[in-house]
Amino acid sequence: MTMTKEQFGRCERMEAAGGPKSQSEAMLYHQYKQQKQQLEDARQLGKEQFQSDILEKLLEVQQLERSIEKLQGQLQNERITLENMTGTLMLLGDEM
Repeated sequence: MTMTKEQFGRCERMEAAGGPKSQSEAMLYHQYKQQKQQLEDARQLGKEQFQSDILEKLLEVQQLERSIEKLQGQLQNERITLENMTGTLMLLGDEM
């Protein structure tokens, strides 16, 4: 059973006061501790998932950077080839 906000607040005050004082408070407090642990577990899992997502994106960015470097190298080679071809064409034009 999910606790209401009011019950949760009551248990937080109970915890601050040193714990439950009666049997009914003890049952509610036990449920509070269980739900509090479930929330903490969910937060931790969410944090771990977020860290995993960040790592995945970091690896993706690194792969893209390597791809860009490779493409820049290919572009530079094509420029050099084009310059050589243009130079050859000019030499051929001068001979005619």
